[in-house]
Amino acid sequence: KGFDPHVVIDTGRNGNPKAREPGGCGTWCNPRDSLLGVYPRTQTLDPEYVDAYFWLKMPGESDGCTEYLPADDDEYSPGDKCLTFDSGCAEDESIGSRPGEPYAP
Repeated sequence: KGFDPHVVIDTGRNGNPKAREPGGCGTWCNPRDSLLGVYPRTQTLDPEYVDAYFWLKMPGESDGCTEYLPADDDEYSPGDKCLTFDSGCAEDESIGSRPGEPYAP
């Protein structure tokens, strides 16, 4: 029969193709300037191969935590240290890595 691939495309953050230009595709953790892409649906432009467009994560959901979690009473103040912190979430192109930005849970 052969190979008959079908895919579901995550469009939850691909609405701005230039969002990852500074850091390239290596910026995976809370990339700056991301926008929602196509709304989830099963009617696609290429139904022979693409079964659906889908948002893998809800808009605004964090990919990972900053080194410090937000304080309970102020997301701009550091709280406890994040036990699952990944250095990829500290890259300059990740939201929460610059002074004055909220900490990511």
